[in-house]
Amino acid sequence: MELTLKVWGAYAGDLSGPHILDIVDSHLRRVIHKNIPREALESLAMQISIAAEPIFDPGKARGWVKAFEGNETPIPDEDENNTKHKKKTGKDKPKVLSAGLISKIAESGLLTQHRNNRMRFTHPLFCGFLAGKSLTKYKPEVLLAQPPWIGKYLAMHFFAAHGDASALVAEMLRELDRPLSRNLLIASRWLRDASQTAPWRGNIMAKLVDLLKQTGQPLGLRGQALAAIVQSNDPAAGKLFRQFFEDRDSELTSLAILGAGALRDTNSVEILVSMINIPSPNIRRAVCLALAGIGTTKAMDTLAYSLLHADEALRKYAAEAMANVPGEGHTMLKEGAEMKDELPVRHAVVYGLSRVNEQWAEDLLSDLQMNDDQWMVRNSAGQIMESRQNFDRHIPKRLPPPSESPWLISFAGKKGVGISPDVLPIELLLQALDSGTDEEKLASLAYLRMSPTEGVFGALYHAMYGGEPHIREAVFQAFFEMASRGVEVPDPVQFGVGY
Repeated sequence: MELTLKVWGAYAGDLSGPHILDIVDSHLRRVIHKNIPREALESLAMQISIAAEPIFDPGKARGWVKAFEGNETPIPDEDENNTKHKKKTGKDKPKVLSAGLISKIAESGLLTQHRNNRMRFTHPLFCGFLAGKSLTKYKPEVLLAQPPWIGKYLAMHFFAAHGDASALVAEMLRELDRPLSRNLLIASRWLRDASQTAPWRGNIMAKLVDLLKQTGQPLGLRGQALAAIVQSNDPAAGKLFRQFFEDRDSELTSLAILGAGALRDTNSVEILVSMINIPSPNIRRAVCLALAGIGTTKAMDTLAYSLLHADEALRKYAAEAMANVPGEGHTMLKEGAEMKDELPVRHAVVYGLSRVNEQWAEDLLSDLQMNDDQWMVRNSAGQIMESRQNFDRHIPKRLPPPSESPWLISFAGKKGVGISPDVLPIELLLQALDSGTDEEKLASLAYLRMSPTEGVFGALYHAMYGGEPHIREAVFQAFFEMASRGVEVPDPVQFGVGY
C-alpha cells in the first residue's frame, strides 16, 4: 500500500514530501472532503484501535464522532434515497449505512461497507496512521493488552512517528520474549519513521546490536536484527557494520558484510575487496553479494575480475551476485556465456543465469544446454532447466500420516517398533530428532511442531542449541511457525539452555 500511494501521489503531483508520513498524509488530503474534520477521522480510527474492532457498527461509530458532527444537513432516508437514484439512473445505489460524518467518510472512499450493517477502513494503513496521530493525546499502552492484530501494531507504529514512545518501548522491552524477540523486532520497525532525536531510539538500537552479536543464536533471528538496523535509517549503521568485518564470529562478519551491501555503503568497498579471498565460503559469498549491492565501478570490476580469474567457488559466487544487478551485471553474464575458450567462466555463468527470471536468461541456458561443447556446462545448464519446470518446488506439501511416512517407517524398522495409525508417535519422533541422520532430524520437525508439549519443547531447544547450525535454523523456523498459529512458545531458560 505504501508503494501504491507513492506512485499515486507521483502521478497526482501533490506529494508534500518523500517520507512515507508525507505520502499517506497527501493521500488523505486528496480524498477527504473539506467538510470532514481531520480530528473526526483520527478519533474514529483511535476508537477502532482501542476497541480492537476493525469491522465496526456505523451506529456505534457515529457516537465516537458525535462531537464533530456540528450542524449537518440531514441525509435522506435509505429507501427514499435509493428510490430517487433509481428514477434517475435505473440502477440500485449502495445503501448508506449511517447519516452524517460516517456517511461522508464512506463517500470519500476511506470506509468500505459490509453486509449486516458493518463498515471498515478500506486499508489498515489508513486506520493505523490516523489512530497513531490521535493517540499522542492519550496513553497508547492500552493497546499492549490486546491480542496480536495488524491494527494494534500500525497504531503503535504511527504513534511512535508522531509522539514520544519511550513509555511504550520500555513496557514492550520489559518482557524478554525469547527465543523469537518479537517485542524488540516490532518496536524496531518504528525506527524507520521516527525522529532521529527520539529518546527511545538508542535503547532499541542497543538491543538490536546486542542480539546481532549473540553467538550461537539462530541466523534467522540475528538476520532479523540486521534487517531492522538496515531499515532504521540510522546514519551510524554503516560504521557499525564495518566494525564487525573482522570479528572472530564468522557468522557476525557475514551478516555485517550483507548489511553494508544493503546500505550501499561505498565506504566499505575497499575493505570488502581485500576480504574477497578469505577462505570462509560464507564470507566470500557475502562479499560478492555486498559488492553487487553497492554497485560502484570498483565493486563491479572486482566481481568481473573474480569471474574471469578466481577459483571455481569464487567464480560461481561472483556470477550469482551479478544476477542481482540488472544492466551491468546482466551484461557481464551475457558476455561470459559467449566466452568459448573459457570453460570455467561459462560454467560459473550458468549459476548466475539460474537466478535471473527473464526470458533472455532462459534462452541462454537452453543454448548452453544444447550447444556448449563441454559436458560440464551442458550438464549444469540441463539441471537448472529441469528444476525450472518444477513450478511447485517451493509450495509446502501436505504431510502424510506418520504411519504412512516412508522415512519414519524405515526409522521405526531400525528401532524394531511399529507405528500406530491412531496416535502421533512422539517418542519415536524424539528419538529421530536426537539420534537420526540429518535428513531424519529435519523430517521429524514437521511432525513435532504439531505437538507443543513441554517434553517436545525441551527436546527442540536442546536440538537448537546443540551445536549443529542447520538443525538450529530448522528448529528456530519450527518455533516461528508454531508462534504464527498462536502457540505460546516458552522461554528456553526453563529448559536449561539459551540466554
